[in-house]
Amino acid sequence: MRYFVITDNSGLAYGLHAIAPDRDEVFYFRLKGSKKERRGRIIEEMNGAEPRDLKRLKDFKITSANRVIINLENDEDREKAVGNVRSLSKSVPILLYDPSSDNIKWGGSDTMDDPGISVLPLKPILKRRAMEKWRQIEIKRKLERMKKVADKNKPLWILLQNDPDPDSIASAMALQAILGRNDKSAPIVTFKRVARNENLAMISIIGVKIREVTEAQVARAPQIALVDIPPNYFKCAINNLRIVVDHHPVLEKYDAPYIDVQEHYGATSSIFVEYLVASETKISQRLGTALYYGVKTDTLLFGRDVSNADFSAFALLWPKANHYLIMQMERPRLKSEEVDVFVRALKEHTIEKSCIFSCLGRIPKEDLVPRLADFVLQIGEPEFALVWGFVGRECTFSARSITPKLHAGDVMVKAFGMIGSAGGHQSMARATMLTSALKKELKAGTLDRKSTRLNSSHTDISRMPSSA
Repeated sequence: MRYFVITDNSGLAYGLHAIAPDRDEVFYFRLKGSKKERRGRIIEEMNGAEPRDLKRLKDFKITSANRVIINLENDEDREKAVGNVRSLSKSVPILLYDPSSDNIKWGGSDTMDDPGISVLPLKPILKRRAMEKWRQIEIKRKLERMKKVADKNKPLWILLQNDPDPDSIASAMALQAILGRNDKSAPIVTFKRVARNENLAMISIIGVKIREVTEAQVARAPQIALVDIPPNYFKCAINNLRIVVDHHPVLEKYDAPYIDVQEHYGATSSIFVEYLVASETKISQRLGTALYYGVKTDTLLFGRDVSNADFSAFALLWPKANHYLIMQMERPRLKSEEVDVFVRALKEHTIEKSCIFSCLGRIPKEDLVPRLADFVLQIGEPEFALVWGFVGRECTFSARSITPKLHAGDVMVKAFGMIGSAGGHQSMARATMLTSALKKELKAGTLDRKSTRLNSSHTDISRMPSSA
């Protein structure tokens, strides 16, 4: 392909030359009588030949297979150049660079009615690129601070939420990569093992090591980083906390040498993608697959509020991810006893106003609670779902909201924040507590499956969402 560039801007000429593939030809032209010799010399040095007078354009047989780029500061000069090109070819595509306008429209009616002409305003492009560069500088400075607060001579424990999800797992992997650490120098740990089938599939397929630890062990850890979870999520004190990177709402103040919380981001993985790009850390296919899956799942495939950073992360990670592996993660098999829980939720649930409630009773795995919370929203026309079940000595609640009137995270904190770990987002949230603590809080409340509700003299969960 041949490119014909008509310009009087030597500085931009370098950029114009770069848009053409190496194998294509680029020819430069300038208006007759131009006295900008310095610009001409710069173009000549770059292009290897004296820029041709615009009248020489007729020496080339221009067709629709060619491309014409016009970058002239003066409006009259641009009109003249457009007319010259159109006199030689009615169909060749023309791209007009406008250095002064914020709009994508320029020129008279004849120009704008021409489907073969498009205008590229430079001001908004340069502004956007400048903002990106300023942001990169800011992130680089953040990373320098983060690296300084973590003693490189001591292990850094990366503590995740109970039963960690793909976003938290991928974020922990990214933190290891950015700090240049491995599973020994930066072990990934959690108080409660991974239980959800999709997450177990991710750990197995990606090959991530996550160690279950006790509160006593964490208390003795040399230094700790929290990703995708705030410190107040845990009811125990987190000593030696050095780093917090999260996107959940800050409900209580906490302190750490390095804190980066982006509440408007849909996934913590998106924060780490910015870190990786700014630090020029290579994103391997393994890490790219994990981060892609983290962004995809935590934003519900962009089904809830997200930021431009989430879209940018998704676009950057898409070609790096192994989509065959992701397909395997998303389609784990259910065991027969797990299917029974789904059947139970279909048979036994309560709908009041626009809220659906379901007590699952004793269940084999905690991860069934959030899965059923998603599932029961398909029954009837509810806008809010609250599902709970019992595993061992604990009770887990999951809330789902598809109405802006109810913030699932706020509801869970209000109902359970004083007796267990609770929190989440507008659309999804979770709470976990000891069953004994829940019974004590509810006093004479019932916890059986048949009633599918929890009542106490001061907390009525079945009524709470409509009045929250």
